[in-house]
Amino acid sequence: MKTLLDAELPACRAFLAGTTTSTDDHAQACAACAARLRLRSGLAAALRTPPAPAAALQSPDFLAAVHERIVAHGERDSAVVAALASPPRPAAPIDACEPPLAPALARAVASAPRASAFAWSGVRQAVIADIGERRALRRRVSIWLGLASAAALAALLPLVLTPAEPPTLDIAFADLDTAPDGDFTVLRGGIPR
Repeated sequence: MKTLLDAELPACRAFLAGTTTSTDDHAQACAACAARLRLRSGLAAALRTPPAPAAALQSPDFLAAVHERIVAHGERDSAVVAALASPPRPAAPIDACEPPLAPALARAVASAPRASAFAWSGVRQAVIADIGERRALRRRVSIWLGLASAAALAALLPLVLTPAEPPTLDIAFADLDTAPDGDFTVLRGGIPR
């Protein structure tokens, strides 16, 4: 993709980059570079001076009006300001606690017949038996799951672990005058001294 810089001459590119020392000679000879130099210096001067704000924006009345609008907007939307502006509410009187049960129901519960100890012992035994059955069932299920997983693992082990063929080794006896011609060579020299 060609750019604007590709169409320029190498001397113009060097001049615009500021790498040449003869700036006046090239600017007088090249009209495009002279126009760019004038544009560059005009933009640099414009960027050095800050813009002057309008006189209406600098007046103290304008700034005071802006501050008043900010405060009015904050007061209009603030829940804290609305709570402070509302009159205080009188404290609610604390009434005495009412009984949680109606008096007739409380009397009926108090006068209910009591169950015999024999009935409660039967309920207690039934609950304990139910808990024991659930524990035994849970224990049996866990044992069966353990045995099933061990059997599955034992069935898969022969498929995963296949024995490898043992390597064949050639034992060669060689004289020390010639080079050994085997994969492994053992030299025996007797008992170390």
